[in-house]
Amino acid sequence: MNYLLWAVLGYVLINLIFLPVQYLYVRGMEDEQKRLNKKQGKMYDDMEAGELVLHYGAQSNMLLLPANILAGFIYKIRHPKN
Repeated sequence: MNYLLWAVLGYVLINLIFLPVQYLYVRGMEDEQKRLNKKQGKMYDDMEAGELVLHYGAQSNMLLLPANILAGFIYKIRHPKN
């Protein structure tokens, strides 16, 4: 039981540490999309293969899924669409 508690606390701590990193990543991708003046799908179609692999690794890591979801939610609250 004690190991399970430490594992859960470690998982929560890792996600809290990565939350600001993921928020900056979401914000950077949104800024790049605005700078290039492209829709999200077109922007990903124009990316090189290496860049797509890096993006996939940053956004689809199951260990950081709660941090990714929470970062996207916070970004949407702070930057609402008009």
